[in-house]
Amino acid sequence: MKQRSRNRKVCHRCERDPISDPRLPAIPSEGDPWQCAHCRGLLHPRRGDSPRLFKARMQRYHQAAAGIRAGFADSGIAVTHLDTTNTIDGAANLLALLLISRSVSR
Repeated sequence: MKQRSRNRKVCHRCERDPISDPRLPAIPSEGDPWQCAHCRGLLHPRRGDSPRLFKARMQRYHQAAAGIRAGFADSGIAVTHLDTTNTIDGAANLLALLLISRSVSR
């Protein structure tokens, strides 16, 4: 998530957000990672990905996740932990295996 937040860029011209805070990731042009592939405008880091805001979002996430896990445990619902500290592809592969093992034909 840290890597994704560091690399994510937005386009102020393509995403006309009413409060001028675009959040949708823009697609950079092939020749310039700071140029929008759609409108050729300048791409910017997403405001919400600043280190201070990112840290606050992660703290809020961890607090909420702990409560959600506790709620599941109190209800007797098993929670599977998935190590996502490796690459995005590695995490996706682990998640795919988890989903396949949980799928049951009825």
